[in-house]
Amino acid sequence: MASLVAQREPWLERFLDCLGKLDYPEDSIRHAFLEGTKTPLLHEWAKQNTWIEESNAQISDRLERLAYLRNLLVDKALKDEDYILWIDSDVVDFPASLITDLKRHNAHVVAPGVWIEGTEQFYDTFAFRDIYGQRVPAFNLPYKGFVEMGSVGTCYLVNAAVYRKLGVRYSGGDSEQVTFCSEIRRLGQKVYADFDVRVLHANLPNYGVAFH
Repeated sequence: MASLVAQREPWLERFLDCLGKLDYPEDSIRHAFLEGTKTPLLHEWAKQNTWIEESNAQISDRLERLAYLRNLLVDKALKDEDYILWIDSDVVDFPASLITDLKRHNAHVVAPGVWIEGTEQFYDTFAFRDIYGQRVPAFNLPYKGFVEMGSVGTCYLVNAAVYRKLGVRYSGGDSEQVTFCSEIRRLGQKVYADFDVRVLHANLPNYGVAFH
């Protein structure tokens, strides 16, 4: 399980609380976090099977920096795991069965639906795109259940073979997650979302944050 963490994130406690409630065998999970500067709450929470490293990558382009950080996590933290669950640390609520719910599809990449907490507004309208490259709408989502997508983001399960055998990595440009999914599809594999599985992203104004 891999996450990028920024210091002083006001929702971090809720994120870590959900991680601690996952109903998946604890000895089968290894947590990997990459933080900009040391986050005391994260270190207090960290279990024995947790990898944490600081990185202050001086890359001005935000998407290039995110791509670099995701690759760093893959290359330094991935050992013999079968999957990586990417989940942003501003996801504040998700089902305890999240890993099982996504694994059962046996897909190379599969994401849950991501809504803004307290609303019926879909959150990640930037990375979630259909197979024609069109961004998903914020409201009245035309999808139900298990759907093939062009790209996904925020929270998604990746079969480790994507990194080990296919050699796919992240790059900047449009979005590091969009280009990642595009490369997987170019290699003949598919990307999916299960919109029956819901996770909630922090409603940023409720935390006194407009954007981060």
